Amino acid sequence: PQAPIFDLGVGLRDPTSTYELVDAYGEQGRRFYFYVSAWDFCPYMLGYVITGSLLGALACQKGGMPRHSPVWHYLPLSSLVPWSFDLLENFSYTTMILAHPTKLV
Repeated sequence: PQAPIFDLGVGLRDPTSTYELVDAYGEQGRRFYFYVSAWDFCPYMLGYVITGSLLGALACQKGGMPRHSPVWHYLPLSSLVPWSFDLLENFSYTTMILAHPTKLV
């Protein structure tokens, strides 16, 4: 049977089941996941943050929002919120994979 992917799991996992999942990946699977996370950390994350910010600014401009409105300041920054949580999630998974077989929790 194939091990499910961390990011596509539904709900919160307890540490035991998460470490069982890391074990199920095997050495090659953990290495592959590390490289995929490196891609997710760098170009992909930056790309969707910049795109989200530009789309927010474009929506303000096309919607006729006055320049002095606080929405102009905060809507383009709103893409930083999911980015920060995604960064934290991927960092924790990568840390577990790199520390394997040591259990951090």
